[in-house]
Amino acid sequence: MLTTYREDAQEATLNPVMDRLLNEFGDHDDVLRAIHTNTHNFVGFESVVTRLALYEKPLTELRDRHPKKKVRNWAKKMLQQLSEEIEAIRDMHEEREAWQEFS
Repeated sequence: MLTTYREDAQEATLNPVMDRLLNEFGDHDDVLRAIHTNTHNFVGFESVVTRLALYEKPLTELRDRHPKKKVRNWAKKMLQQLSEEIEAIRDMHEEREAWQEFS
C-alpha cells in the first residue's frame, strides 16, 4: 500500500498502484476490506507502532482529498482504528515494563 516500509523512512506515501486501485475500485467494500487486512500483514518489524505510524500521512491525505466519499470515510475509520491500535500497543508495552520492574 505504501511506497516504503523502512522503519527509518521519514515518511511513506501511497503507492501509485494502490492509488489507482482506490480510484477505480474504492466503492467496493471487498476491496477496502482487503486493503485493510493488508495493512496488518507484516512480520519482523522491530516496532509495530513504527510500522503502523507509516500509514498515518497517506490515510490522512485519502481522508481529506480523495474524490470518492466512500474512500474518504474508509480512510477516516482506518485512522481511528490505527490510533486505537497504536495506543493499545503502547499501553501493553508500558504494562510489560512495569511488570518487569517487579520481577
